[in-house]
Amino acid sequence: MFTKEVKISLLSMDYAPSHVHTGIQCILMLKGSVEVVLEEGSTTLNGEDLFVINENVRHEVIPQGANVALILRVEKDYISRENEEFANRSIFCHCIGHSDENSHYYGLKNALIRMLYIISNKEDGYYLDFKVELLRFIFILYTRFFDKEIEQEKQRGEKSLEEILRYIQQNHARSLKLEEVAKIAYMSPQYFSRRFKAKVGKGFHEYLTEFRLQKAVKSLVGTDDSLIKIALDHGFANGKSFSEAFKKEYQETPGNYRKHHLRQSEDKGDEERFYASDISFELDIELKDVMRYLKKYEMNTGSRTLNKTAYEIPMTDKLVDVLVPQENILNIGRVTTAGYTNLYAQLPRLRERLGFKYVYFELEYNFVVESVDYSLVVCNQFFRLVDKLRSEQLIPMIKIVPEAIYKKDSSANMLVDLDKKIDIFIRCISAVYPRNFIESWKFNICYEEDFGEEYRFAFYRKVWHRLKKAYPKIHIGYYGLSDDRTESREHLQKVLGALKQEKIMPDFFTFGIFPASIQGTYLKNKLLYSSMEGYHKEMVTAVKECFVNLGIQVPPLYLVEWNTLKGSIATESILYFRSALIVNALLAMNKVIRGAGYWADSSVASIYSKEETMSDLALHMLDDVRRPIYPVLEIMNRIGSHMIYREKNVIASITEGGDYAILLWNPKYLNPTYSVDDTITDSLTENIEIKLTNLTDGVYQIKKVVCNKQQSGAITQITNAGYPDFNDGEVFEYIQYNIANGLSVYDENIYDGSYVLNTDLLYNAVVLYMITKKRQS
Repeated sequence: MFTKEVKISLLSMDYAPSHVHTGIQCILMLKGSVEVVLEEGSTTLNGEDLFVINENVRHEVIPQGANVALILRVEKDYISRENEEFANRSIFCHCIGHSDENSHYYGLKNALIRMLYIISNKEDGYYLDFKVELLRFIFILYTRFFDKEIEQEKQRGEKSLEEILRYIQQNHARSLKLEEVAKIAYMSPQYFSRRFKAKVGKGFHEYLTEFRLQKAVKSLVGTDDSLIKIALDHGFANGKSFSEAFKKEYQETPGNYRKHHLRQSEDKGDEERFYASDISFELDIELKDVMRYLKKYEMNTGSRTLNKTAYEIPMTDKLVDVLVPQENILNIGRVTTAGYTNLYAQLPRLRERLGFKYVYFELEYNFVVESVDYSLVVCNQFFRLVDKLRSEQLIPMIKIVPEAIYKKDSSANMLVDLDKKIDIFIRCISAVYPRNFIESWKFNICYEEDFGEEYRFAFYRKVWHRLKKAYPKIHIGYYGLSDDRTESREHLQKVLGALKQEKIMPDFFTFGIFPASIQGTYLKNKLLYSSMEGYHKEMVTAVKECFVNLGIQVPPLYLVEWNTLKGSIATESILYFRSALIVNALLAMNKVIRGAGYWADSSVASIYSKEETMSDLALHMLDDVRRPIYPVLEIMNRIGSHMIYREKNVIASITEGGDYAILLWNPKYLNPTYSVDDTITDSLTENIEIKLTNLTDGVYQIKKVVCNKQQSGAITQITNAGYPDFNDGEVFEYIQYNIANGLSVYDENIYDGSYVLNTDLLYNAVVLYMITKKRQS
């Protein structure tokens, strides 16, 4: 893609005198090295180094022999159209000598290599695919490498990081103390030391020594100066300290390094001429060194060695376990949100295909005020929604929080007329709906952090008594836990004890499960994160213990809000494919919760969630585009409850219609930025062989449903791009019709009572086989 505003090139960099660009320039070195000279100092880029130059920053490029670089230039006008706020930001992205353990640097490199690959192949739709990767690059760059404290530093009179580095580089040749640099940065030495390491990734003295060594290396191979002169010229106190630091960094003495590299430079003339002439502006995708990076960052064409597992399942009707049918809960946020989404059109399908029973929404403040303007709108939408739920045989689950009755700025006497406001609501619904319908509803009383413990209890007590007085058979619940902290459990037990003493125990209990941030307990290859295996079931157990410890019978438990991942990794990956993690959590909690909740639409979830928009478990985005949780629930709704086999991550069951269902899932979490490296993903992929026995002879229809990144990857690509313009019809169509389960249907004539299924189960993939014996005509 070559335009006036975006240009990507694969080339051998020549000398470029001091100049500026009107947009950003990104250099990814693939081979060789170049020196980039800025006003604050110079930086040498070697293979795999990534360097971004801001607009209007004067710089000079000096090649250090043969080199191959991938260059991306993006004009400011282009960035302004995509996100005006980004265009005004200054970034600092100097990945020099960093390993790819840093997922943000890896994400930038991956996007660049993807752009190179796309523009080289020019497959159908390549322009949109290129834009997806370009926007992903811009999104990562301007959100992860923008110094949010830069304005605060100016206000405090602190120097920017660029100014500090420039000062160090310009004064590296003399004795330079941390206290001196801290002083010019207007910081205390202790605070400066912490800030410097956090920003640069290494301590002040380590950075200074490395920079001095870089300069000394150039003098070693480029001049005839003595070792002691080179040492003193670059800030080392004496020859001994220079030699020790040099040997620690380069594993050889300065003298040996000079001899070795002088010989190399004399022998490589022909090689330099070859690369300089062979690399052209037209991207030669067959170039050996470029293919190595395409392989590392995008593809692996080598032979695959997968982990193999074999199972044998006797296809009988012998029951080994039961899956308890779940009462799924559809979370729509507030009544008013239903009016501007496609919820009403979706409800029949959601109930039938995904097994939803309840629709969870918040009772809004305006419903119970005695005004006739906006409150009438809310009332009308409330009745319209409940009418629709009634016609679809769905049950309202109404969330009541203090804000639903009072605004946050209410006075301390807000409980005085609570009975009156609840009565307004009761009179409204009693005038429209029959008693038996209302008594099927569930009311979930929740608390807000802004209200004290004493008020929470008083609020619950008043609402409980008022509702029970009007409708004794109505179901009232309490939301009481969302994390595994000890203080949270102690608080819950205290509240439950008070409710027990007042004899106003909830008929059901709701809670949330949000795993703590996965900080990354790296395995040996430094790519895998620790899983959350068992976390959800442990949280449910903790909830039950709070009741048991008080001698209270555990009521039905509903997990109304939850996630498989949370924190920085989940929010950065946004729509990362994690279907098997969802299946794993649901099966682990199957017998200990009555039902789980799911957001109808991610745009609604974003209003309530403290996490980024797409991190929640939502069925849709943009009304109609299905997210990965949707096909997972379709699969879970089809497997039935009569389990005839269970081993590790394999289940076999018999459906109500008499069909066999075989469910496989592979719950492994991989940092998304590494998910393009097949050498890693293959190590997580399992080849599953299942031998089915005890089948009666005849013709069977075998239907294979696959839910994995290959089938559901379009939505992941588009959101990883950094939220492109979804108002673009082409973009919307692309993602709307590209997320779906893979499906294959075929007939098999089984005559010896057995049949073998074989499939490659990708990490976080889910595969369902539906096996139906055909009737003889």
